[in-house]
Amino acid sequence: MYTIGQVCALFDIKPHVLRYWETEIPLLSPRKDAYGRRMYTSADLQLIARIKYLAYEKRFTLEGIRKTLEHELDAPPLLMQIRMARSILLRTLSVIRKDIESIEEFADTDTENQDKL
Repeated sequence: MYTIGQVCALFDIKPHVLRYWETEIPLLSPRKDAYGRRMYTSADLQLIARIKYLAYEKRFTLEGIRKTLEHELDAPPLLMQIRMARSILLRTLSVIRKDIESIEEFADTDTENQDKL
């Protein structure tokens, strides 16, 4: 189980965004602990990854996301798992590409500084 802070850090989203998604997308409904804190399961994390991919990468509206998720629920479970895994992998690839760009920029800057010496 994961707290809202952990989930937000993992997906690089703000808590108010996640809470808003919960109000707009009924499939995303985390349990609450005895103190009323949201607790997310691994299934919730997969769903959040899919929502984020559709919202940020595919630029879907919340209505489009809701319809897509409802349609996917009608698909066989294995296909749903494959689609969710694909979303996670695409997000990871995006992060890796950004990291590579940062490393290349740093290497270029470092080379320029050494040339000046």
